Amino acid sequence: MASRGVGELSFTSFPQEMSVDVDRVPVRLQGITQSDVLLPQSDAEDSCISGVVRPTVISTSKKSRENRFQISKNPYYSSSDDEAISSDAGHSSVEDAEYDWGETPAVDDGNILRDGLAKWALEFNVTHTAVDALLSLLRDNGLETLPKSATSLLGTVHCVSKDFKQLGSGLYWYRGVKKYLETYFTPEMACVVDGQKSVKLDIFVDGLSPYKAPTKKAELWPIAGRIVCAGFKTKPFVIALWCGPKKVPDSLEEFLIPFVTECKELMKGFVLKGTTYMLVLRHVIGDAPARAWLKQVKQHGSKASCERCNIRGIWLSNRVVFDPNSLGELRTNESFTNRTDGEYHLADRSPLEEIVHDMILQFPLDRLHLLDLGAVRRIIKFLLEPKASSIKLKPALIARLDWFMSKLLPFFPSEFRRKPKSICDFRIYKGSEFKRILQYDGILVFYFLTMNAKEYEGVYQCFLMLSCAARILSDEDLCHQYVGDARQLLKGFVNYSESVFGDHFVVYNIHHLLHLADDCGIHGVLDGFSAELYESYLGRMKRWLRAPGRTITQIVARTLEHEKNHTTERYLRNFNEARLTMPNESGCSDGLCGEMYSKFETDDFAIVASLPVHTDNCCITKSGEVIIVQNIVKVGEIIYFVGKQFEEKTSFFDYPMDSSLLEIHKVQKLSAKLSHWSVKTELLKSVY
Repeated sequence: MASRGVGELSFTSFPQEMSVDVDRVPVRLQGITQSDVLLPQSDAEDSCISGVVRPTVISTSKKSRENRFQISKNPYYSSSDDEAISSDAGHSSVEDAEYDWGETPAVDDGNILRDGLAKWALEFNVTHTAVDALLSLLRDNGLETLPKSATSLLGTVHCVSKDFKQLGSGLYWYRGVKKYLETYFTPEMACVVDGQKSVKLDIFVDGLSPYKAPTKKAELWPIAGRIVCAGFKTKPFVIALWCGPKKVPDSLEEFLIPFVTECKELMKGFVLKGTTYMLVLRHVIGDAPARAWLKQVKQHGSKASCERCNIRGIWLSNRVVFDPNSLGELRTNESFTNRTDGEYHLADRSPLEEIVHDMILQFPLDRLHLLDLGAVRRIIKFLLEPKASSIKLKPALIARLDWFMSKLLPFFPSEFRRKPKSICDFRIYKGSEFKRILQYDGILVFYFLTMNAKEYEGVYQCFLMLSCAARILSDEDLCHQYVGDARQLLKGFVNYSESVFGDHFVVYNIHHLLHLADDCGIHGVLDGFSAELYESYLGRMKRWLRAPGRTITQIVARTLEHEKNHTTERYLRNFNEARLTMPNESGCSDGLCGEMYSKFETDDFAIVASLPVHTDNCCITKSGEVIIVQNIVKVGEIIYFVGKQFEEKTSFFDYPMDSSLLEIHKVQKLSAKLSHWSVKTELLKSVY
């Protein structure tokens, strides 16, 4: 089936039918006509659906396999495990911490309360002063076996000057990869590479300013790592940390050498729990300035800044812009090593060249800064800021968009942490909000824009090309099959955007979209090498700070508290237990005899059966039926969802491709007949 495209774009390779697998989540929205619409969801945390006034938009998108309703062996990642408390007082030193901890013993009855209090303090970032007061109260009421202070409860380490190294104008602390593995490693975290048992490692390097006040000059530069293993969602950890008054550490070599030296040793082989493993460095992740600094190449404002080809930009309207119709000769690891493009490289070489096998491909383009905070934010900026372009929206139209987005707010399911807010506040949007707009409600928002002002039809079409490409590259199955089509969509977006937004639109971030599909063809879906997880970790780091002084000391103390109190079981959990809550006796059962409930939940999502239609009760079956769950019945050991399905389902748009291929549909006519579906049919929660 062919569908029309922009210019020479056509999409003839897409099949006419596409099965709806279980990892999609539709969501409820109100729409613009007398119909309903279905949108895909690729992330339980950032999923959503939107609509306008009357039709409902339901969307589903395959994620990894984490949102299945059936029992699964996949573990989950609990963001609460990363919260921490803060204080600088303590008893032991960092060096003592290296030897005294060992493996966490099994919890007996006498330690349950103590361990529970420590977990509570870390999860909710409770100050030591508050914990001390609570411990005193509990001890006064008969629990004298509890510690007297928070430092004893949490094993707080007192950091002294000998624990840090002077690096230029700042202090440097190196913890290392091996120490982390000795605490958290389990055999399930290993993989096989070239016939050898290995541990895959991603690293992330970036800087952050921990304080908002301009008088408190401090910059943190951590080296964070994450073990990559199939079937597990692992958390970042600190490998090294630099803190100083400058924007970057004084010496890249001194900053990286301890890490490079340790990696070279671990790559030769190391023993954990009686088994020999090899360390494999997979990705080096960071934003554009960090990647350029680590590779010792020109920054993103340079005319020779493209990381994938040797195209040259031109200076236009106070910025460097690139030709949207051109690509230069592709860079390779060989050309990088030989310094073929002298204008691209700086004088010094990066220490990472000793452990990174491909200095081009092992530095993937990050979706958070390239797509979400890059392209999407730039589109909205050009529509709202007066000096950005000639297509600025009129105040009355902006007010209409704000009104429309406020109408979408009640229809977002509970998994969405950040709901729609005024589009005028885009300057303070987080990356997840731009991601939500790109892959979910933005489709309806820009459609609503064209309904109120036909002159913005080009903006809507341009946005659809970017959104469809992002959906394909965010879905494992679609990315595997249609990465070539996503490449054409991104090419069409870059080419078309110049005519829509102006010749100064195609800057560094927009040009690199031409190379993004190639990275996905090599590394997989976008979220597999995104900086989003690490940026969230840096945000939690900032919340560990209580006072502006002794910044690195506080961060190190909190880091070691987490390491002391986290067990392997808390680090890697299974979420194979579904829970039924909110019993009811008056729900419809469709002839089923069993226990009835109103809520089905796992650690990642929840389905709440209710009447009238609720934001958490729309699902899609593996065969593509869109249903509204009205009751949950447990018959023996089998869980059934009782509800009604929509009788009509059509595509929401046909440009630049048929939306049904991405499982974006308009649905209408809810059946009057009850039906039931077993959890074994692999239902997916949806945004309705």
